[in-house]
Formats: sequence, C-alpha cells, structure tokens
Amino acid sequence: MKTVTLDTVCLLKVLDNSPESEALFEILSWHKLEKIKLYVSNRIFDHDTSKMRAEQIEDLNRLIESYKITVEGSVFRSSFSMSDGRDLLSGGPSLRTSKEIHNFKKLVGEDPAIKYPLNATLSNKLGDYDSLKDHFCAKRDVFVTLDKKHYLATEMRPKYAQQLGLIILSPLEFIEQNAHLR
Repeated sequence: MKTVTLDTVCLLKVLDNSPESEALFEILSWHKLEKIKLYVSNRIFDHDTSKMRAEQIEDLNRLIESYKITVEGSVFRSSFSMSDGRDLLSGGPSLRTSKEIHNFKKLVGEDPAIKYPLNATLSNKLGDYDSLKDHFCAKRDVFVTLDKKHYLATEMRPKYAQQLGLIILSPLEFIEQNAHLR
C-alpha cells in the first residue's frame, strides 16, 4: 500500500472547499477505501493553525478523525511546539541511515531554525521542513502539497526524486499518476 503525507495546506483547502478540494476528496476516499495510507504532520496544529478560529480547528480535527488520518509527531521545538502536542524530544524514529539524512540536509537544506531569524515566516518554514524531513525519515512514498516555494519548490522536485527518492506531487499529479486506484 502506498504511503502518502498530506501537507497542511491540503487539509485547509478541503475545509475551505476550494477548487483543489475535489482532487483532495478523491485522495481522502482512496485512504478510506484502504488503497493508500495517509499521514499528516502534527505541525498542522502548531502556530499557523493556532491562529485559526476555534470552530476551524474543530473542523480540522473532525476531518482528520472522520478519515482516520494518522497524525505524526515531529521534533520538539522550544517556543514553537505546543505543550500538549505530539512532538517528541528527538522526533520520530528514522528508517534512514545517517548518510541518507546527511544527503537530505545537503540537498534540501539545513534546519531553518539555524538559518533564519525568528520572524513571521519562520513558522511556515519550520512546518514545511519538519513535515518533509519526517516524511523522508519514515520512508513514505509520496508527499502531496499545493505549496511550490522554499523546501517544496517545484524546480527542486526532480533533484529530490533523483538524488533522494523523495517524491513531491500536487494532488492532481498524484491522482494522474495513480489513476489505477480509481
């Protein structure tokens, strides 16, 4: 069974009933039918999401629960992680070798907390970086996102695939490449 990480933006688009939600509902239905296994990072409940209204957070929780999407913890970050969240001191267990993780950092980049000052965009960068690194360390098959910048940059995706085996697709690309699941 193919393992897929959904980026935070995907579930938020489902809640907004945006134009992309049709493709995302198809992916969610494949998960519900056990054709694929979906994961989402617990970063979905960190700083950016915590700015949402209470009913939006409840809707997000209901969506995750109704589809039984696995929420994975990430590395604990002081002044970022929620005290009642799922973060772990050293992050989740890795199925990657130290060389593979070194290659990830070399190609994708170092931890943004080291590289960037504390500012409004750091939380976005941390969420994307942690979600992508956790996905890579867990050896999941595909990372599905609508984001096209920073660590998820469209122009870097061929290099990620070739050098790391890290596949990043949009929801529509994922559906097109997995049409046999329909």
